[in-house]
Amino acid sequence: MMKTMKKNIIMLLLLLTCNLAAMAVNKVYVEDFTATAGSEVEVSICLNTDLTDIDLIEGVITFPSQLLVVEDAYGSNTRVRVNEDRATGFIGNYNPDTNLFRLQAVSATLPTGYGAIAYMTVRVATNIPSSSTVTFSSFRVRHKTTGEYEDITAANGAVTGQSAPSATIALQCTPSTLSLQPGMNGTVEMQVQTTGNITGLQGVLTVGNGISITNVTKGDAAGTPTIFSYNPSNGNFVYFGSMNNVSGTLLTLEIEASSSFSGSETITLSNIVATDASSVRITVDDVMLNVNDQATGIQPVPTESTDSDQIYNLSGQKVDGSYKGVVIRSGKKVVIK
Repeated sequence: MMKTMKKNIIMLLLLLTCNLAAMAVNKVYVEDFTATAGSEVEVSICLNTDLTDIDLIEGVITFPSQLLVVEDAYGSNTRVRVNEDRATGFIGNYNPDTNLFRLQAVSATLPTGYGAIAYMTVRVATNIPSSSTVTFSSFRVRHKTTGEYEDITAANGAVTGQSAPSATIALQCTPSTLSLQPGMNGTVEMQVQTTGNITGLQGVLTVGNGISITNVTKGDAAGTPTIFSYNPSNGNFVYFGSMNNVSGTLLTLEIEASSSFSGSETITLSNIVATDASSVRITVDDVMLNVNDQATGIQPVPTESTDSDQIYNLSGQKVDGSYKGVVIRSGKKVVIK
């Protein structure tokens, strides 16, 4: 009797463990996110599942009243963007009146896997609370082969609300295009303009093939920061200090083109996040610098003389032998060092 009870208890525990594991795997949820007052945020709808043969997933997603789903975020009357990496052949829809979310197959079934299956954009009201919840309920999937529905567990998502930033920041490269030849160096200034006080700035500098950043120096607009660093191994740039209503040079990049430079590459500062004096995060658009071969498209400078010793700079001005740099001689490009 005792052995039978013990065996039944073990079987019950195993069954419970399996059910809990399935609940942990077969789960739809929204990734926790931060919502800044007055901004728009793209929300990730995620599904972690070991289920197969799925051609429909549906359920109720209820957003806080301070988050308004953008009706035309991805085209006319389109509220859901499908993640093509996970849900190829599916279309998505969200009804703001019923809060019903549907992701339905057109030409495929949803594979097993983990992560985002769709995205929705919400507009954040100015009265967003510091903490709120996106609620998921009544979620189920349909199996294409059998047509049967299966309930799946759903987890709510946490929303961290923050007030609108008290500062703004704009960045740009001067010049926006740098002309270099293989073996040559050049400098570019990254200009910054702020309204209010920007106390933090970070991003990633990505460098194209055949060019390199040999040095990064602080500009006048950076003031006296507590941290001003650039890591060439991963491209991370970090600034902490105070840029209060400034306009000027944030940093200067020294750039070198190697012998393998193809003649057209870019340097991009991306994943830029700034913070104001209250540590409110501000997303900043990527900044791109084009690096081109300065001789590209140069045409021979017409002259009346046939003297092969006459030389001209790239502006077409006649120069003498003391001139250093790229010139046109006898209709050909040469470098005088």
